[in-house]
Amino acid sequence: MNQSIFVALILISCLQLLLLLTQYSHLSLFSMHSHLPLIALTLVPQVSAILLLCIWRETHLLKRSFHQSQHLPIPTAPK
Repeated sequence: MNQSIFVALILISCLQLLLLLTQYSHLSLFSMHSHLPLIALTLVPQVSAILLLCIWRETHLLKRSFHQSQHLPIPTAPK
């Protein structure tokens, strides 16, 4: 995946997370407790997506680094 596409996906995910957090910023701690299941259902998938993108990217970089250190051709997608 191209570096700029990866950065764009992370930025979009972070912006979506920020928008979700602003939806709950008006809640007091007491009322937030009653909304906790809803908050978890909306925030957990977004945070998970960001983490998975970061893990995927690191794995991709490690694989590329390994292939370069072994002087092997870097596998590419078939055209």
